[in-house]
Amino acid sequence: LLARGFGACLNLNVALILLPVMRSLWTRMRHLPVARVVPVDSLTDMHRGIGWAIVLFSLLHTAAHAYNYWDKGTAPARLLNNPAFLTGVLAVVILIVMLWGVAYRSGRRRERFSGTHIFYGAFMLVILVHGPRFWMWLPLPAVLYGLDGVFRSIFRTRRVKVLAMKALSDGVTLVRFAKPKRFNFYPGDYLRLCVPAISRWQWHPFTISASPESDHFEVHVRNSGDWSGALHNLSRKRGLDPATLSARIDGPYGAPTSRIYRSPVAVIIAGDLGLTPFPTALESPAQRANPRRETARKPAPVMYYHWLTPHRISYNW
Repeated sequence: LLARGFGACLNLNVALILLPVMRSLWTRMRHLPVARVVPVDSLTDMHRGIGWAIVLFSLLHTAAHAYNYWDKGTAPARLLNNPAFLTGVLAVVILIVMLWGVAYRSGRRRERFSGTHIFYGAFMLVILVHGPRFWMWLPLPAVLYGLDGVFRSIFRTRRVKVLAMKALSDGVTLVRFAKPKRFNFYPGDYLRLCVPAISRWQWHPFTISASPESDHFEVHVRNSGDWSGALHNLSRKRGLDPATLSARIDGPYGAPTSRIYRSPVAVIIAGDLGLTPFPTALESPAQRANPRRETARKPAPVMYYHWLTPHRISYNW
């Protein structure tokens, strides 16, 4: 009875974990009145919490079944002929691999996290075979997630032209791109970037550090890993012609700071490179209030900006 109960909880969470990662849906909802009710700023925490719930219920489900096998004196040879046992073991192995990747969520080996997370698709398929009732929970989240992925691939993933790439102080790289058509974003939004000259398969998220009213957009990347280090070395290459480089972007997507324009008074506090969303928040109201612009609008009345950085050289850029 306990094994079935924990299995039912596992089925729910395995399907539910797809909802917080639908970037296009939540980006659109972030600027609707429903965002006041739905905690769109806590989706990452929600995804992480559901993930640990999957780990917990997997352990409890496995322990309950192990006790049942031991209590009934089931022979090992009989277990090897049991499809439910074999698929359960396979699901646990996949989960262990994914947990190993979670340990590299940040730092220089973040690629392991991204690579092992791909196995979640296989994990769901194994659970679909293992759990006779999982199919009742999966269709709706899977369809929504699939539609979100199709929308992203068609409307939000595109190739862009690199206008400039410059190595700044304190190991920071500035990359400026030509703004494509229908590339609309809010101050603080982020995108996922792929530079084929470095890697065709790696995508990394960065905040857009340019105002929506500009004719270009750019990102600032701190040298903190293999990929970012390769980008910084590429920017320092002599005779580099940015026109020969290409990049692919996936975005833009909303972030908590993208709703700052709604506040009559804003207090902005940034630490080190965490400042990247905020120059856009300062620049955008100024450009929107420019009387020379046809779409001039009133800026936020007051904005307090505090930036703390341990490296004085960072102020150069």
